[in-house]
Amino acid sequence: MSSPLHAKSILQHPLPDRMAGSGRQGSFPPRPGPDDDEIWKQRRRQQTEISASVERARKRREEEERRMEEQRKAACAEKLKRLNEKFGCVPKPAREDSLKEKEKIRENDIEREKETTIEKEKEKLIDVEIKENQENDKEIEEEKEREEKEEVEEI
Repeated sequence: MSSPLHAKSILQHPLPDRMAGSGRQGSFPPRPGPDDDEIWKQRRRQQTEISASVERARKRREEEERRMEEQRKAACAEKLKRLNEKFGCVPKPAREDSLKEKEKIRENDIEREKETTIEKEKEKLIDVEIKENQENDKEIEEEKEREEKEEVEEI
């Protein structure tokens, strides 16, 4: 009977080598838990992941703020444009453009007037030349008629 008791005591009490905290190393070291290095690496990895996550969130927030600012500016510009149209106000750059346009139109008008004046002068010169030619033709005709008369009279 002592045999079953002996077997029972073996089951209830582990061997001293395998006892945790026995202080001496036996043939089998205690089952290694996570290493200090492994724990440090895991914590470092978590911190890196958290930092990356925080950075991504910050970038998303900044991008969203930038987008909202652009939308706000676009809305303000559109509202200003509508108000200008409603009240007939012309913004400064447009005024400068209209002044430049008016100046160009004025210059074009002056140029057209000069061209018209030159054309009229050319027409007058042509008319004068035509009249002179007609007068010369008349004189030549008259001269011919005189010569013919003189020839007829001589005969």
